[in-house]
Amino acid sequence: MYPFSNDFGDESDVARYTFALNGVEYEVDLSVEDYDVLNAALRPFIEMARVVKRAKGSGSRGESGVTGLEADEVREWALANGYEVPEDGPIPEELVEAWEASR
Repeated sequence: MYPFSNDFGDESDVARYTFALNGVEYEVDLSVEDYDVLNAALRPFIEMARVVKRAKGSGSRGESGVTGLEADEVREWALANGYEVPEDGPIPEELVEAWEASR
């Protein structure tokens, strides 16, 4: 986890997450509990959405091209499918492409 301050007050296990809506990328520092609330709220929409691939180097996503919310999903999917996955940091592009192809 990062040494960030939770934007909602609880200071335990805070990490920075990014997400996009209507072409605007947002960044928020959340505890695990607050992230779970955000993820649960967005999950029904994410499950119905299509992943939009960006050109390399565009936008402010990490090296892997996934947001914080997607990174957790990619890691979970990759582990369940026998891939080796870094616990933090950028996700290898090959994993992101395999995850996108599986959707």
